[in-house]
Amino acid sequence: METDPPPTDNDREISRRTMLKLTGIASGATAIAGCLGGSGPSEQRLGYGGYPWRLDGGIPGALGASNALSLVGPTGGLVGHWPLDGNGDTAVDVAGGNDGAVRGTPDQGVSGVYDSTAYVFDSGADDYVEVIDAGALTPTAALTFGGWYQTTSDTNEHTVLQKADARYGETGYAVDVQTPNSLRAHVGVESGRASVNPWGVSTHDGEWHHVLCTWDGSRLVMYLDGEEVGRDTTQSGEVVHSDRPLYIGYGDNGYDSYYAMDGAIDDVRVYDRALGSDEVSDLYEGVEEATPTPTETATPTPTSTPSSTPTPTPVPTPTETPSPTPTPTATVTPAPTPTPTSTPTKTDPSSQPAPVARWAFAETGGTTVADSAGGNDGFVRGSPTLDTAGVFGTSGIACSSSAEDYVEVPDTGTLTPLAALSFGGWYRTASEANEQTVLQKADARYGGTGYAVDVQTPNSLRAHVGVESGQASVNPWGVSTHDGEWHHVLCTWDGEAFVMYLDGEAVDRDTTQFGAVVPSDRSLYIGYGDNGYASYYAMDGTIDDVRVYDVALTADQVVALVEGVTTEEPTPTPIETDTATATPIPNDEFGESGYGSHGYGGMMDGNYQ
Repeated sequence: METDPPPTDNDREISRRTMLKLTGIASGATAIAGCLGGSGPSEQRLGYGGYPWRLDGGIPGALGASNALSLVGPTGGLVGHWPLDGNGDTAVDVAGGNDGAVRGTPDQGVSGVYDSTAYVFDSGADDYVEVIDAGALTPTAALTFGGWYQTTSDTNEHTVLQKADARYGETGYAVDVQTPNSLRAHVGVESGRASVNPWGVSTHDGEWHHVLCTWDGSRLVMYLDGEEVGRDTTQSGEVVHSDRPLYIGYGDNGYDSYYAMDGAIDDVRVYDRALGSDEVSDLYEGVEEATPTPTETATPTPTSTPSSTPTPTPVPTPTETPSPTPTPTATVTPAPTPTPTSTPTKTDPSSQPAPVARWAFAETGGTTVADSAGGNDGFVRGSPTLDTAGVFGTSGIACSSSAEDYVEVPDTGTLTPLAALSFGGWYRTASEANEQTVLQKADARYGGTGYAVDVQTPNSLRAHVGVESGQASVNPWGVSTHDGEWHHVLCTWDGEAFVMYLDGEAVDRDTTQFGAVVPSDRSLYIGYGDNGYASYYAMDGTIDDVRVYDVALTADQVVALVEGVTTEEPTPTPIETDTATATPIPNDEFGESGYGSHGYGGMMDGNYQ
């Protein structure tokens, strides 16, 4: 095993196994934190963007601390990390040593994220960073890439990062701000190009935003500001890499056209694994790495001269132990289960929020379909086939788009909840025709009132809800559902976020609008949609178990609905109280000082690894 070097004064060569030493008094502190930045050979400063660290636990008032360091943010698999701190003609890679050459004359040392500094690029001046191709920058099995950006204009196609033959090609990876309301990213893999292109995500607002994309071998997921905004599950296999350089703030299509950043970029990273959603959130929020307390603790040394004889490490004792008050008892009883409806389902999710309308299509014939929740029965139009095999062994309704087969439910107030809303159902298409409507309660299929959802193309879905500020809409691409299988689509509106779930997973969201739903007085249609004139868009396939709620279902509730399992309501769940292992950070230095760049005093000798 490699021997850890002793701590030294004035050591300029920082590595992942460097021994760190803090000097000062840490009396009464419960956490200390900081960050070593690799800004260049002439400067090593405390600040965001280098090697962040954090020490938790009871820190003795004496000059010593017994816990090992833990890194801020996920560090496992970090193969490239350009904090973009400092000045000069080199952008240092503090993780893998693949330093970049600064091209043009970007402004350096400007205010960045979490008290860091950043580069500001001028798209018209050919400002960017170029990192020569290296094997570490081309992981094959899995990949994560992205960084922070802040645009300074409303122009299109601001590239954050590109390591590909083309900005939207079949090799490598890239991510850019496509328009004022959309982002775009791709990864070239063995089966083809995995791509995401979420719309309704407005980031031309002069604020810092964090974009990160992950590939795990079967899905490409994009996160914006710690939240998933798009995914593509249509491709699979290893990454097909490009031998071109990695560019920060610049992208092209392999010819004269290029797409540069007009704004600032900070803290660009590449991992050789797909980060989990919690890790992405931690990276966005600046939270310490979520790993157990290291079993190997550092040996405290009373002086700057390391001792050859290890000193027994005292066990740190938390200074405060919060009392979990009130203590939840084991007698908490979930809400009573209401009597299931007549529709046979796998397991009725009875303790979920009750829908205000539910059409289960249990009928075997006739001209009406029952609303088992709210009594808003629908009229059968055309000649759809009832008593068709549905989801979980139930029946459904099979429609033919050429025969104008659909269900019409007359308008009532309960069908248009105002404060919050969830709507959707199961569908199985029988053709690859475009614009197959699942549900519409709106003046137009994609209008400013009501709500609607349809299968737009073989590779995309579309939905909207009209609200006070405008039209909230989602339009995820790369979601292929013309496969003859059952799929579940559900959309939720909570007053400020419109989210679409496909088969239990969030595939797109719009957070640009707000307010109450603007209702339409038109009928609710199942399997049919129109634009208020002659054009109509009907389902060519089967629909089952359509629902409307007057609440925005949570992600867990959507999953339970898809899986047909019972989940408990949040209210009877015992409240979890803090335990002694939850150590607060004094003065919340991770919120105000940012990533622990203004830690507490104290002395600590520990392995930084």
